[in-house]
This record gives sequence, structure tokens and C-alpha cells, in this order.
Amino acid sequence: LAAVSSVSLLEAVLGVASARRRQEWEQQVTDALQWLSDAHNKSENDLRTDEMIDAVYRASQIAIADSTEAKRVALLNALCNVGAGMAPSRDRQAVMMRLLDEVTDLHIRALGFLLIRDFIELEAGGQPQFTDVPSLLVNKLTVFQENQQLAEAVAKELVAMGLLEDMVEEENGLFHMGTPWSPGKSIT
Repeated sequence: LAAVSSVSLLEAVLGVASARRRQEWEQQVTDALQWLSDAHNKSENDLRTDEMIDAVYRASQIAIADSTEAKRVALLNALCNVGAGMAPSRDRQAVMMRLLDEVTDLHIRALGFLLIRDFIELEAGGQPQFTDVPSLLVNKLTVFQENQQLAEAVAKELVAMGLLEDMVEEENGLFHMGTPWSPGKSIT
């Protein structure tokens, strides 16, 4: 009898949490679709494409299963990119959604910073100060400042997943840290 009660209790707790997450996510997706409609003049038919439906379905599975706010924001950004016609190919989208499911909050924070660091350095009027990603993360993100090994592990994982390239050669022959797609074409 105790085992049945424990199972029922577990199902009740998971059911309530799952329903709450689903409702929150559905509202966020509804808001994103409304934003696409308003800001990008998208009609309902424009947003009912197979590509958009696939993206919403994939993103919803991930968002409901994971409580990480950064991941949900990345997934919503991905949906907005798809709806606005700014996302990469459908195959690349599917890969990026799968990778978003696998990464942690630390990965997302590191990647988000790395995507904007070029703009930060340009505004500061300087050349890149760091030649490797772990040093950049340790020096610029508080979460990594006490743990160089964690920064190295996150950077290596981002490279292994194909979300970050070690170094990218520019036209002038100089190298910089980069990502395999521009921020405007990023799935997130």
C-alpha cells in the first residue's frame, strides 16, 4: 500500500509541475507568435508553415522537460528566428534544437557572451584581448572567475558540439575566436 501511495504522490507532483511548465511555455510561445505577427507583419498562415510547426514542436518538448530559464529564452529566440525567416536551414535548426537540449545554463551563458563580445570589444575601440576562449570566459564572466578548469571544460564542450570554433581566420590574416554562424543567423 505504501508503494502505491508513493507512486501516486510522484505522479501527482510530476503532473502538477508538468502542467504548470506547459502552461507557462504555451503562453510564452503565444506571446512570441503575437510579436512575430505585430513586428514582422506575419499572418496566421505565415506562421503555420511546416518549418515553424516543427520548430515549435521541438522547442516545446525541450522547454517543458527543462526548468532552465536561459534555455527557454534561447528556444523562444530560435522560434522567433524561424518565424522571421532569419534562421539557418531546417536541418541546422534541428541540430541546434538538439544541442540546446544537451547544454547547461553555463554553456548558454558562455555562448551568449561569446556571441556579443565582438560588439563589446569594438565599442571599447580595442583589439581582442584574449587569444583563447577559457581566458576570455574567466576574465569576463563572474561565474567562471574562480574556476579556470570549468571554463576550459565548457569551451571544449562548445567546440566539440560545433557551437564554437577555436579560431577563425579573417580576411586580413588575423585570427579571432568565433562561431560557425553569425549572431543574426544563430538558432538562438
